[in-house]
Amino acid sequence: MNPAISIVCSICIRRHSKGTREEERKRKGAPLIVTVLAGMSDDDELNESDLLDPQEEEAIFKVEEEALQKYLTDMRLDNLFSELVEELLVDAPNNPVQFMIDYLFTHYPDQARNSSFAKTFPNASNAVGSGIPLTGLTDFEVGVPDEDDEVSQEISKPANIKRSRRRNALCMPLTAYNYQASTGADLTDDQSNELLEYLSVNRIFSKLELYQRKAIIQLFKVVDFERDHVICEESKPLENFYVLSKGKCNQMRGSALIATVKHGGSFGEMGLLYDNIGSTSVCVSSERATLFCINLQTYRTCLPKIIEEERNSVISYIQRISFFQTFTDLELLKLAEDVVTRKSYREGSLIVKQHQPSDAFIIIKSGSVICKQRIAPTEPWEDISVFQAGDYFGQVALITDRPRAASVTALTDVECYVISRASFVNTFGSFIHIVKRDTPLFNSFISDKI
Repeated sequence: MNPAISIVCSICIRRHSKGTREEERKRKGAPLIVTVLAGMSDDDELNESDLLDPQEEEAIFKVEEEALQKYLTDMRLDNLFSELVEELLVDAPNNPVQFMIDYLFTHYPDQARNSSFAKTFPNASNAVGSGIPLTGLTDFEVGVPDEDDEVSQEISKPANIKRSRRRNALCMPLTAYNYQASTGADLTDDQSNELLEYLSVNRIFSKLELYQRKAIIQLFKVVDFERDHVICEESKPLENFYVLSKGKCNQMRGSALIATVKHGGSFGEMGLLYDNIGSTSVCVSSERATLFCINLQTYRTCLPKIIEEERNSVISYIQRISFFQTFTDLELLKLAEDVVTRKSYREGSLIVKQHQPSDAFIIIKSGSVICKQRIAPTEPWEDISVFQAGDYFGQVALITDRPRAASVTALTDVECYVISRASFVNTFGSFIHIVKRDTPLFNSFISDKI
């Protein structure tokens, strides 16, 4: 369990237990207790035997805590809370409550349909399965919407939307965004590689996938400052995130030196997540300093678009594969968001090894690979096939760990989309039940030789 959620769990139980006991103490004039009588009414009197000593109270608390932690685990609330907080930090909505409602209705439609919100707004609950956004519904009055209501009419329309409200909003061309581009020179190839290395160990950027970091690097600029130049000021809004390439900078709070930033060091991270006021000042302490910088608004605006474009790319590749054509739009979206990962292989790298247990299905996004097989260890390798962008192999790995029948090696640098069996089963359950929706497709599926 996530440590933070575990702590919250303990605090909730202690608050609940303590609050209940305090109420009983005030009502009965008794010491702090845990009521052990079932169905005790307000007029019942407490006997001495009803009181628990501190050790017994602590034992009951532990039972309550274990029960609540089991509930969190069984209901997968740990994952839900983590996902929700991550989405909030990435999107930084002005109305977080409304954003959470939209998120829950879009990603958990079955549970959301039974909520009191959905019962209050039946038009909204009927539209959930189609991915229709719920933004604005919380402003409606309880009751049946008027026929003249523009928003209610729009929500009632049948639609086939693959993305949530937030994802749809991010599909516009980059030029449609009103963001401030970072000032400075473009990065050279060497500088891009240097920055990629720095970002791979940065506490925020290291959480991004490699393709996301590479795309974000294109938005960075190079700037140079002379000694004593103040790059950012304490108590002033942050505008840029910086990574130091050459030179040194001092990080100050008032007149006190907090830290010295050296090459590879960075500052302004909190502004990547939300509008923030600088807690320190940063000035150049060397003769000259070279930094990579990105406008914070540019980052927060463009990163979701990069993620959206990748998601659309994943869906477009998946839709070309016959045995995924039985997937609904919602299933395709969930597959792209929660299951598919992206991996890179250098030329000559071994992607799949013959006789090893199969654990993933692989789709080639770019590059080419060669499939080879040999009947016995003493026999020479035989070329079976060459796979290009859009080809795939290893689909049987989605239902079994049957040993690979061949080896696959990268002929060039290769980008792949990977669907692991474990991730798929955790999200959708058994793949065999989905592919059996179409018998001819199922027969074609199980004939896979890799």
